[in-house]
Amino acid sequence: MKKDKIVRDADVTWSWHGFDVAIRFNRHGKVTAHTAILRDYYDYVVLTPPVNGKRVRFTGNDFSPSPLYAWDAPETMLSLLGYITVQEGDTEEFFAKYTTAQTEWANSFECEQAAWEVQETMEATPE
Repeated sequence: MKKDKIVRDADVTWSWHGFDVAIRFNRHGKVTAHTAILRDYYDYVVLTPPVNGKRVRFTGNDFSPSPLYAWDAPETMLSLLGYITVQEGDTEEFFAKYTTAQTEWANSFECEQAAWEVQETMEATPE
């Protein structure tokens, strides 16, 4: 993983099925209009498994995990991967800002397979 500030200062790193994830608490909670509760947001870097020999990088500061799980729990990492494996047809809100490589990832069989694996793993996780 490229050693940028998020990765160097990561509070937690995680690898799963070819994904590499780094998350850092960004100390910026905000109240969302639709929930009226304070949500914590995290910076993240995710590298996907290779597609045609290339890994795709996703970065952001807009990840707010479910309060049902600890912020560094496997379920939280899986929910971030669920966010990264969203495909066109699931929602349209993310794709306008995607790079060409991210769009290719979202339209790939590998992304579809990863989305299925994330969902299966989340369903198998006891609450």
